[in-house]
Amino acid sequence: MIPPSIPFSAVRRRRLSATSLLEVMVTVASALIIGGVALLIHVQSLSLFQGNSGINANHDLARGVVDRLEKEIQSAISIPALVAADRNVLDTTGPAPGVAFLQQNGPVRQVAANALAGSLTVQLNQGPTAAIGQRLLIPAYDIEGDIVSVSGNTVTLATAIPTDVKLVQDGVTRNIVAIITDLITYVVQNGELRLYPNASTNTYALIATGLTEPTPFTLPYNAVPGATPSP
Repeated sequence: MIPPSIPFSAVRRRRLSATSLLEVMVTVASALIIGGVALLIHVQSLSLFQGNSGINANHDLARGVVDRLEKEIQSAISIPALVAADRNVLDTTGPAPGVAFLQQNGPVRQVAANALAGSLTVQLNQGPTAAIGQRLLIPAYDIEGDIVSVSGNTVTLATAIPTDVKLVQDGVTRNIVAIITDLITYVVQNGELRLYPNASTNTYALIATGLTEPTPFTLPYNAVPGATPSP
């Protein structure tokens, strides 16, 4: 029973005030919970988006590296060979940390003078100056040698020429083709894919990072001269 000193309208107002306060508290609590859940979903969505973006970026990078290797190997003028981390050629079909191949540098040249067996020098016709560390090929004589010195159009090889190279043979003047090449090497070291553009330098270009496979390269057969191809 309501005491006479307290009017009924005042009690009703108190009850209404208490009810309104409770409703406000419930509404605020609900809003906080809903807002917290929405914020959590938003944060998780951002995290997933960033993660997927990173994965997609890595996939794009991997595709770019594969496309680059594919194009360069297709344009090579030698069969690729596997190499160790120190860039020395391996007598294996893999897996290995690196791969190397020859790539033509500049236009086709011609031998400009006779070269005797046992000689280290070859004179070429006019053209772009060769560089130390490049490799000279004379396909008609199966000659291949690293260039260790250059003087004008005369190159000095690391190994002696095994046979006479003659511009005139049996009274016929011949055009003997010579090709200047670069030994391109890709090696994985410390999770990095490194490109060495020349055999005589230790300077490399960083192609990709974050590689988890230290020996990613394999070949269907062995490209080392004298090696027996795998079945």
